[in-house]
Amino acid sequence: HLPRVAESSRSKRHQSPIISIVMDTPLLSDSVDEDHSELPSWLREENDSSFAGAIGSDEAPPPPNRSSQPEDNTGLGRIGGNKRNLSPSLVLLVRMANVVAACLLLASATLAMLAFPPLSRWVLAAYVACASLLLLCHEIPIQFLRTSIALNFGFLYSPAIRLVFQSLMASVAWSFGTLVGILACVVLAGTAILNAYVLYKYPSLAAERDAAMEDEGRRIEAVVREQKRRAVREIAERWLVG
Repeated sequence: HLPRVAESSRSKRHQSPIISIVMDTPLLSDSVDEDHSELPSWLREENDSSFAGAIGSDEAPPPPNRSSQPEDNTGLGRIGGNKRNLSPSLVLLVRMANVVAACLLLASATLAMLAFPPLSRWVLAAYVACASLLLLCHEIPIQFLRTSIALNFGFLYSPAIRLVFQSLMASVAWSFGTLVGILACVVLAGTAILNAYVLYKYPSLAAERDAAMEDEGRRIEAVVREQKRRAVREIAERWLVG
């Protein structure tokens, strides 16, 4: 009987920590709840949110809401309210047509001045020559020329006024009575209609043309700098050899 009592007391001694832990578990949870209730409200919310974030960190994030993201309207801002962009081929076509018309107008005015007409016709031919130079300089990719023309001759950017101006120059070229003058009149009338249509349909033509001219100017400057470097390199090599 004594060994059985000793054995049962030994088993009770081994089970006592487990029983005590089980018995004390409600007390521990009650103490944690009491400590949690004693915390300030902002600290309890912070702990609850950190605990919820730690639990839900393994879940996939929700998809972004497209309606809340701002749309990129920079392209519309660059167009200036225009719904369609000008293609580079159309910009190049307008520029080439203006250059050809200005050259023909300048040639007709020069031939009229060289024919030694009356003074009034000579002055009119000189005026037409100045107008053709203005149209030609308007298409040249030089920054200070474009700035001066934009500040002093803003009518070139207005569809209606430019149409009237080019129509007047075309009629004057027709009055010269030469083959070059008649050809200049036809080409200038066609470019007047084309420019009026493009300026009315695409108000951003001036900005896009200036951007194209700036790119062209940068390419020309890069080529000139490269040629200068090559020239300096050749001079340095000759100086070292010689």
